Amino acid sequence: MSFTSGFIGGLAKSIDERLKDGMRRTEERADRILERTSIRAERESERAAEEQREVVELLENLASLVDDKDVPEGMTKYDYAAQLYKAGGSTPSSVKQLYTDLVDHRNKTGGSVRDLITFADVKTGGRGVGDYVNQFVRRPDTLVRVPKGMRGGVGLYGKLFDVDVTEGLQQEIDLSFPRGPEVEKFDVGQATIDRQKMVSALEYQQDKRKDELAIQAAEINLEKSKKEMAQLGTLGASEVRGFYSDFEDQHVKALGGTRDADTGDWIAPQGRPDAIKKGIGNALASLSKQAVASNNSHYKPEVQAALVGYAGAALVSDPPENGKLEIGRVYSKVINGVATKVLYLGYDADGNKIEPVVGQY
Repeated sequence: MSFTSGFIGGLAKSIDERLKDGMRRTEERADRILERTSIRAERESERAAEEQREVVELLENLASLVDDKDVPEGMTKYDYAAQLYKAGGSTPSSVKQLYTDLVDHRNKTGGSVRDLITFADVKTGGRGVGDYVNQFVRRPDTLVRVPKGMRGGVGLYGKLFDVDVTEGLQQEIDLSFPRGPEVEKFDVGQATIDRQKMVSALEYQQDKRKDELAIQAAEINLEKSKKEMAQLGTLGASEVRGFYSDFEDQHVKALGGTRDADTGDWIAPQGRPDAIKKGIGNALASLSKQAVASNNSHYKPEVQAALVGYAGAALVSDPPENGKLEIGRVYSKVINGVATKVLYLGYDADGNKIEPVVGQY
């Protein structure tokens, strides 16, 4: 055999091996894409099935709250249940809370919830639960698609033939996870709920008023301690710690808390498991304000550290509706993506906000 023929034969064999290797690697790449997409499709199918089960249960529950006499001809309870579902936020978790609140209102008032609700004037012709499940549940086949445009195989094989490694993969996914029929979209309408009339809202306002009166009573009883603190002038950490027990004692007792005679631990009153944390939060706020009144003692790092030492046991407060945070209250704040408790102490002498992180001092 001549050198030329031997060289050509060797080159052809080398190219053939490289092509085979490129084909194998390209097929493996396609298999990996199919596997990942199949896993996503399976997870989406499981998610949709679970969400469907939840939505059916919630629609059934909401329909049970609708009085038969309030359903005109050509409508169903599910038409109104769907309006309540939208009013509840259209997510299973938020709708569950609405249903719980409505049932609580009905049970405590001994009547229906009709006086709370105004239904939208929408004529559906009478829909069933399945129609509304299709409106509210996200379909998996619209979310899991094989990525397009992934052309070019691996190695020499891809360079020579510009292979589409996703060709046929979508068909395989569709066969394994068939797409459902086209869903008819229609106007569901949304009910309006007067939440201010709900028992939970009324009870919240009553509890809030009771707490306000309790704070006022505790503050009156703390007048002697406040005067003593004012006479000291600028406070240090030892003074703050020395007065704290008096502030805690008055505020927790004002909310019904009592001391265990043997251990000295606080015992919450029946039906008020949050009374201790709330009382400690009130005491911390009152003490912090007094530190501000005492020559702005809260500027001092040692005083801030002393106050923060009590913050871990205080109730985390919701931000006020007006957005104005209260000095001495513990709030939740997201720092670097993590929800963290902070004690709000206003601003220092330079106008910089003071927000010591609970547990970091």
